[in-house]
Amino acid sequence: MADSGPSRAQMPHSWEGIGRGHPDAVAHWRKKVERREKLEEKYPELAGDRRPILAHEGIFSGRPLRAGDDIGASVAAATEATKSQAAKTPQEKK
Repeated sequence: MADSGPSRAQMPHSWEGIGRGHPDAVAHWRKKVERREKLEEKYPELAGDRRPILAHEGIFSGRPLRAGDDIGASVAAATEATKSQAAKTPQEKK
């Protein structure tokens, strides 16, 4: 059975996450990251959307605005989604 290993979101992103820099923990995660990078090179669809996030709060909290997105269309879609969510009754929101 093939194993793609942990995704980038599942990998540690802090000093605490890699065992406070313990050499064995660093070596372990480095090996996992390198293996994942090779896999993503071969199968780019596994990498997901890696574009930088420009906005993630307010109207973009549900779907962030990313670099390269059409800003006008993204603002219109986010505003419409916010309006339709606000129009729901309190019971429908639950």
